[in-house]
Amino acid sequence: MKGKYILFLICSLFLCEVSAQTLEQARTLFTKGEYEQAKPVFKKYTKSQPSNGNYNYWYGVCCLKTGEAEEAVKPLEIAVKKRITGGQLYLGQAYNETYRFEDAVNCFEEYIADLSKRKKPTEEAEKLLEKSKSDLRMLKGVEEVCIIRQFRCGQSNFPERLQDQRRIGQTVYFQ
Repeated sequence: MKGKYILFLICSLFLCEVSAQTLEQARTLFTKGEYEQAKPVFKKYTKSQPSNGNYNYWYGVCCLKTGEAEEAVKPLEIAVKKRITGGQLYLGQAYNETYRFEDAVNCFEEYIADLSKRKKPTEEAEKLLEKSKSDLRMLKGVEEVCIIRQFRCGQSNFPERLQDQRRIGQTVYFQ
């Protein structure tokens, strides 16, 4: 009986050490920018401890950097609520990529205010803020378009047809 207890204790200590090494390896991969490889480890830790701000931050950034901005929003929101440094920057980027421009603008403004309080440079965040504001203006400027007439023309007579459309007063967009 005593032998089983000791064996159980040794195994549990070994497993804790293995998981700690995995987390440490994931953090190393994260700092090197290898987000795809670090993401599964952070996902596991986020699921096991959903209220841990650091795990949510690391997982959210990994999702954002691997092109899964929609999945990155929730963990990054948790990280920002837990006051994790830098969380607002990545949450703003995730909001911007998911077309939530007003939320992105608010995040970037809060992030810039925090940087200003700490007397750190704000140039990168200001560029992202301006991009989000520009995207918001473009989204608000979109109107519903109704196509009245569509026609195809050959490449040789395209300039003539374009002049015809300009005389009528229509705007022609082409790719």
